[in-house]
Amino acid sequence: MDLKESLKKFLESIENQLITLKHIDFYANPSVDGSFGEGQITRELKLSKVEVALFDMVSVEGKKGRAIMIEYHGEYKDSLLESDNEGSKDIELVRATFIYVLKLHISDKSIFFNIGEEERRKILKAFIDSTGKLMIFPYIRHILHMLTLEAGFNVPPIKPIMIK
Repeated sequence: MDLKESLKKFLESIENQLITLKHIDFYANPSVDGSFGEGQITRELKLSKVEVALFDMVSVEGKKGRAIMIEYHGEYKDSLLESDNEGSKDIELVRATFIYVLKLHISDKSIFFNIGEEERRKILKAFIDSTGKLMIFPYIRHILHMLTLEAGFNVPPIKPIMIK
């Protein structure tokens, strides 16, 4: 079975998913405020680390099953581009580090549990790099934009697909 077909079967075996914010550390520069347009700021948003754990779980209904927990660790920074007669420099507006957790409840009959370790790694890597990012990105995008607004910076929302 090719990777695309295996990934499709894996996705079909996900019974439930839960996305939670595990940690966020946010800093806003207190000496700057105002509204800034897209051309006035530089943005960096990247995932610095991904951790995966497989565990047995029990639902509130008492149903036993298995789950995969994927932690996405990321970093974010908005800087103001300021130029004067001496050149240009970046003034940091906000920065954040965060951890979002994606918990996938998997059917015991999933293809995932009936294949070898190497194929399991390939499926997880494909999921983490594509579908998983697409699942968590709206949450990341929303919280970072709201915190930036709360800090007193009126900036455009983060573009829909900016995460690396």
